Amino acid sequence: MYFEFLDRRKVCLYRHGTNTADFLVCIGCGAYLGAVSFINKSWMAVLNMQHLVETIQLPEPYLVAWKGEGVRERILRRSKTWTPVRDWSNYAEFSTETVYY
Repeated sequence: MYFEFLDRRKVCLYRHGTNTADFLVCIGCGAYLGAVSFINKSWMAVLNMQHLVETIQLPEPYLVAWKGEGVRERILRRSKTWTPVRDWSNYAEFSTETVYY
């Protein structure tokens, strides 16, 4: 996976809950774009499919319930289901002022 932002100033990183991932949020409209997490020495990500540039064929969505999931279980699940990030070196370019914890 690769993230490309036309204007990084309009994207903030938001960390909450278990503090195990950074959620990418549009400052202008509040849309959740995806999330990144450093797992097993590599960046992994999940994407909000509503914001893809190109349309792709996907299976039907299904409901999930993560309430009560512990940190260890959450990281293990993400390591199996999230996608490796091709390049997250631009992560450092996000201002620390826009990273909320």
